Amino acid sequence: MKQVEERAARRERESRLATVQAALDDLVGWYRDCLLVGAGGDPAQALSADDADALRADAAALPPAVVLAAIDRVLATREDLELNLQQALSLEALFLDLAALALAAR
Repeated sequence: MKQVEERAARRERESRLATVQAALDDLVGWYRDCLLVGAGGDPAQALSADDADALRADAAALPPAVVLAAIDRVLATREDLELNLQQALSLEALFLDLAALALAAR
C-alpha cells in the first residue's frame, strides 16, 4: 500500500511540474513575441497572435534588454524546478524578479 501511495504522489508531482513547465514555456513564448514585435515584426507571425494589442503594448513598454533578462530568468527557474527545488518558492521569486524588471523598464 505504501508503494502505491508513493507512486501516486510521485505521479502527482510530475504532473504538476509538467504543467508549470508548460506555463513557463508559454511565458517564454510571449516574451519571444515581444521581441519579434518590438523589432518591427508582424504580430500575425507571433505565437500569441490572438492577443496582438496586448503584445504590441508589452513590446512597446519593455526594452529588448529587459525582455532578454526576463527570458533568462524564466529559463533559469525552469531549470531550478527540474532540480526539484521548491516549486512555490521558485515561482514566487520568478514573479518578483519579473515585476522588478518591468518596473525598472519604466
